[in-house]
Amino acid sequence: MTKIETTTGRHREQCVWVIRLLAVGLVLGSCTTSGRVPTTIVLIRFADVQGLRTGDPVQVSGVSVGRVKNVELKNVDTVIVSLAVNDDVRPHADATARIAALDLFGARYIDYKPGTAPKMLGDSASFLGATENVSPTAVPVTPVPGTRWEYYVLRTSAADPWRTRLSGLGNEGWELVTAIPELSGTNLIFKRPGR
Repeated sequence: MTKIETTTGRHREQCVWVIRLLAVGLVLGSCTTSGRVPTTIVLIRFADVQGLRTGDPVQVSGVSVGRVKNVELKNVDTVIVSLAVNDDVRPHADATARIAALDLFGARYIDYKPGTAPKMLGDSASFLGATENVSPTAVPVTPVPGTRWEYYVLRTSAADPWRTRLSGLGNEGWELVTAIPELSGTNLIFKRPGR
């Protein structure tokens, strides 16, 4: 009889812990969902999104205010990008947006300016976005004094005659270290002894 009571007692104790964990989960879940910032959907038309993807960040003055919700090809030279942004940066009639490079490895973000015009942009209205020329780009990396190497990143695309620049880089002492492919081209990374 003692053995049955002990098993039942353990079972009750386990049930109590499960109920406690569920209660804590419900409380934490309600805290995180009630703290969500209301969002507004912003529609932007681009001719070319240069590798922009769903989930990429949206920034206003360098501060993250949302994410790319959807990227949809309507037809050649027309891509509709849907942004989910905080309600406090709803688009005015003079809103602007451009696709910009986030880093040297091909990541993109939307540089969004909600505008200041008195008239707000309608809910289903879209506006024309701009694409910064993120490819090709040469990015010299400033060497730290005393380091052994300095690096140079050349962003390439099929439309750019970047091959003509390779001889000049070779003559300046640069050697190719690696090539990193991406959707809009390839990043060529060069190095040379530090000066």
